Amino acid sequence: MQTVIEQEHPVPQQISSYQFRLVGDMTLKQFSQLAGGILIALVLYAIPIPSFVKWPLIAFFVIMGIALAFVPLKERSLSTWIVIFFRSVYSPTRYWWKRTDKPHNYFQPEPTEAILPPTFNQGVLDSSTPLEEKEVRFLSKITKMATGAATVSSLEVNPDSPTIVVPQITPIQSQQPQKGYQIPVLPPLPPKMKPIVEETTTISPLYRQSTPASAGKVQFSSESAPPNPPTIPNVIAGQVTDNQGKIIEGAILEIKDGQNRPVRALKTNKAGHFLIVTPLVNGKYQLLIEKEGFIFNPVEFEAQGKIIQSILIKANEHKTN
Repeated sequence: MQTVIEQEHPVPQQISSYQFRLVGDMTLKQFSQLAGGILIALVLYAIPIPSFVKWPLIAFFVIMGIALAFVPLKERSLSTWIVIFFRSVYSPTRYWWKRTDKPHNYFQPEPTEAILPPTFNQGVLDSSTPLEEKEVRFLSKITKMATGAATVSSLEVNPDSPTIVVPQITPIQSQQPQKGYQIPVLPPLPPKMKPIVEETTTISPLYRQSTPASAGKVQFSSESAPPNPPTIPNVIAGQVTDNQGKIIEGAILEIKDGQNRPVRALKTNKAGHFLIVTPLVNGKYQLLIEKEGFIFNPVEFEAQGKIIQSILIKANEHKTN
């Protein structure tokens, strides 16, 4: 079984600027700092000065060169710390505030430069095409015709230009009636007399219409509770059953007004009950019932602003496929 050796993740280094490495990991800057310290030490060694002064200076510059090149402090080189030290010493540490004569208006909108219209070359404007000259001549003719000027244009007329003909309008002379002339009066027409007895034709209805029965005279289905009677005028409620008194669920009811326009559409619930929430407008209505497999007669009722009793609707017969 191979053992996995965990290595410590290297510390991220600066990659924004490339540093040329001279020997191994030693950069050119580190080499120059180390070489500078050693060169200063060699110069001091060659100078004839007392030994108690020479050797401490030689040791100081050699150690300083090594420290500048290889001894960082808090991830910063020693040369960086020296530059920061002298910059902080000679930078001002005390600031003075002086009141200005005119306060600054910080919320004042920035001044915008005035946008001047582009200047065009006059020579470009003077140069016109033959088509533009024709348009100028045509417009000048129309202007002179509208103002009624009698002057003739001095411009040359192009034979290709269209000719405009202005029709002359003759004033309408008002005609006054001659004196002594009378307008003849026509005799009134005799009124048309209607016959006393009108012929009427009775058309047999396509289907038999039924009227809603009162809640006190009908017996609702025993399979469920009877519908709650309405408490608001012009609101209808009731129950739909088959010819044997069994409730019919999901029957679609459509209410139409006297002009055969649909005004309400509703559907029976599991108990066969139906109810409208908003009251109807006074008038005569027709209630149409549709359910697959059953045949219903339309029910007519009239809304008179009174309480309408619950309606029981029974199917005439059951369709058999």
